[in-house]
Amino acid sequence: MSKKIYFSPSSQRENKYAVGKTNEEVQCEKIAVECVKVAKRCGFDAKTNTSTDMYGRVKESNEWGADLHIPIHTNAANKKVQGTRLFSYDAKGIGYKVCREIMETLAPITPGTSDSITPQTFYEITDAIAPTAYIEVAFHDNTEEAQWIIGHTEEIAEAIVKGLCNYYGMKYISSQPTPNVKKKTVDELAKECIAGKWGDNDDRKKRLTNAGYDYDKVQNKVNELLGIKKKQSSIIQVGDKVKIRRAVDYNGVKVDSWVFNKIFPVIEVSGNRVVLGSGLNTAFRTSDLRKI
Repeated sequence: MSKKIYFSPSSQRENKYAVGKTNEEVQCEKIAVECVKVAKRCGFDAKTNTSTDMYGRVKESNEWGADLHIPIHTNAANKKVQGTRLFSYDAKGIGYKVCREIMETLAPITPGTSDSITPQTFYEITDAIAPTAYIEVAFHDNTEEAQWIIGHTEEIAEAIVKGLCNYYGMKYISSQPTPNVKKKTVDELAKECIAGKWGDNDDRKKRLTNAGYDYDKVQNKVNELLGIKKKQSSIIQVGDKVKIRRAVDYNGVKVDSWVFNKIFPVIEVSGNRVVLGSGLNTAFRTSDLRKI
């Protein structure tokens, strides 16, 4: 049976956009309608309602028996803040997990980098029976993001539903052949990573990989730009080449100083006891050796 997804657009007409003579209600209704279209194409049973408020939509969602409730809003602060914000009931339930998947597909395409997922007690989160992933797409009170929201209704909807497909393990079905989008260079991606656009650690790796990029190449460039050198492993193993730092063997007996001028292969390792070959066949402590 198809999962029932209820998209609940904001009814806050009073929230004016910084550009375009439009408002939060108008733009979020457009996104919700498009989300229903995309979700149905991908195999979900989807529904929205653009003729009531959040109370009517929560009631309809509950009576319908939705599997997931998704409020769609745009944000406002001080005309400077940007980024995608998602909210859920707590930081461990289904709503939060869905938020994480949507964040991975939506945040990378939005202009801002100040992205977050936060537990919250908004009415639609607490009173919807279904788990809720509450979306604030971007901030409409700054010109850049307001203009972007207005011009990217379809892309926003596609990203949201793609996140749902990832959560439910469903195949995302594109409405058209993959466009010939110019890939970003490693340098561009590295700079975006440093700016916080792609998250950190495992999150960064997953997002870059899902977007079709080589994580290792990008991370190496990030390290290079930040002046971080890859640390060489100091663990000595059989087959390694080493130089002797101190002409004293494992038992504290001095050896001839000529050993400082040679590189020796490691032929045996037992804890901090290392036996060197090439005719030396003597054991040393690892602290007295330097790996080459």
